[in-house]
Formats: sequence, structure tokens, C-alpha cells
Amino acid sequence: MNNIEFSPDLSEMKGQYKNSKTDIIIYVDNNKENDLIQFISKAQQQGFNCLDLSKRNIKEFPSQLLDFTSLQYLYLEGNQLTQLPNDLFTRLPNLKWFDLRNNQLTSIPSDDLAKHNFLQYLLLSGNHLRTLPCELGKVKTLSALNLDGNPLVHPPFEIIKQGIKAIQQYLSDKLDANNESLSSDDNLDDDNDNNNNNNNNNNNNNNNNNNDDDDDDDDQQRTKQISSYHSSLLHRKSKYFD
Repeated sequence: MNNIEFSPDLSEMKGQYKNSKTDIIIYVDNNKENDLIQFISKAQQQGFNCLDLSKRNIKEFPSQLLDFTSLQYLYLEGNQLTQLPNDLFTRLPNLKWFDLRNNQLTSIPSDDLAKHNFLQYLLLSGNHLRTLPCELGKVKTLSALNLDGNPLVHPPFEIIKQGIKAIQQYLSDKLDANNESLSSDDNLDDDNDNNNNNNNNNNNNNNNNNNDDDDDDDDQQRTKQISSYHSSLLHRKSKYFD
């Protein structure tokens, strides 16, 4: 899969953000974990909203970043990430630019992705992605998607080559279809539960009817016994009075 890139010139865009007074990109100088943690903490305290952690041999997504809720531009290109936190898009609600190129990712988290209101640039080239989350189709703000160098099968190549709008439409349709299927399954389960309850009620009614029949038989038997007893008494009394 070649030349599948739907984004403006990255170096040019990155330069534009550097020139913004508030959107300053700061770089970590070394790869030590403690220094990385301190760097993230300091950047957060000083109110930065851009971090460049590119090519730092990072193997696990730094958990400290999840508390950096004001973060808007995050560069993680050229590391060794294999997975991302499931709640990443929940914890980073202001993220606009997310550069994950040239890592070893096999999936993108879907939790709250469809509800994200700011994500514009998602750069994923050079990973091991075979599928994209259907929730990505619901991200209305997305304007650039970089997918080159991934063995994608979902969406299929025929969709990918048509561009970002076709990709999002495909994913959105799949998500809607999945939700409808789940809803139908839930309704079917409810119907089955109702049928089971009705069957149980019918069985209980039948048991009650059977019990009533048994009670009637017992009453009739007792009535016969009482009648026989009274007949015997009358017979004895008649003999006595004779």
C-alpha cells in the first residue's frame, strides 16, 4: 500500500505551530524515564499544550500524559509503541494533532473516540494496523488522516484510495450497522425472556389447576367418608330406639 496520505505538508504545518506564542513545541533532550516524567510534569505546570517526544525509544505510552488534559499537539513519531491506553481519547479531550507515525501499533483505541470534538490530524503511517476503529467515522472534526505503510484490510483498499471522506463514511456505516445488530439481539433476548416467563406462568397455572383437582378429589373422598359415618350412626340409633 503506497502513497496513501491525506494530510498537508507535515513540516510546514509543524512550523506554523512553532510560530504560535501559546502553541510552543518543547522537546525532551534525553531518553531517561525519570527525566521524561519530570519533563511532562514541568510542561504541564507551565501551561504548554504541545509536546514533541519523537524518536525517544519510548516503548510504553507515558501514563503521565493522560493527566495532561490541556494537551493539543502530541508528537510520538519514531518510537516503539505497541499499544495505546483504552481511555486515551477520554483523558485527552483537547487533542488536535496526534502524530504516531513509525511505531509498532496494531490497534487504535475506540473509547469515546466518536465523541471527540477537536481531533483534526491523525498520523498513523508506518505501523502494523490491520483495522481502523469504526468510531473514527464519527469524528466530525477530522481533516487529515495519514495511513501509508499499514497492512489495512478494514477499511479495504478500494475505500482507502478514495480518501478521508469515503473512509469515514465506510466506518460510520459499519458502526451504525453494528449498533442496529446489537439492538436487534437485545430485543430478541427480551422476547425470549418474555416467552420463558409466559411458559413459566402457564406451567404454574397448570400446576395450580392440578392441585385444585386434587383438592376436589380429596374433598369428595372426605364427604363420602363423613356420609358413611353418619349413616352408620343413624343405623345404630335406629336399632337402639326400636
